[in-house]
Amino acid sequence: MKALIQKSTGKLLEAQSFPDKGTMISNAVAGGYSKSDLEEREVTQEELRVLIAGHDTPEMIADRELKQLVEAKKDELATNALIADGVLVTKDGKIEKK
Repeated sequence: MKALIQKSTGKLLEAQSFPDKGTMISNAVAGGYSKSDLEEREVTQEELRVLIAGHDTPEMIADRELKQLVEAKKDELATNALIADGVLVTKDGKIEKK
């Protein structure tokens, strides 16, 4: 099994049983990672389990992003309410106290 590790964080980015040499690195670079921050290496099943345990699942990532979106929307609604109440005003695209 081969694993692609981000050097700066130690996080598992990808794992494949029989990848062509450089495939995982190419995938990560296409996804915005720096080639110099990537390491492709052979791992045992146990090493892979350890890497996966330290890795956020897609569900964890989605949950975190949803919470961030909800908080941003709450802030937006609160600001809009203050504008509607006349506490804040918009001027030249900026929000200011009245």
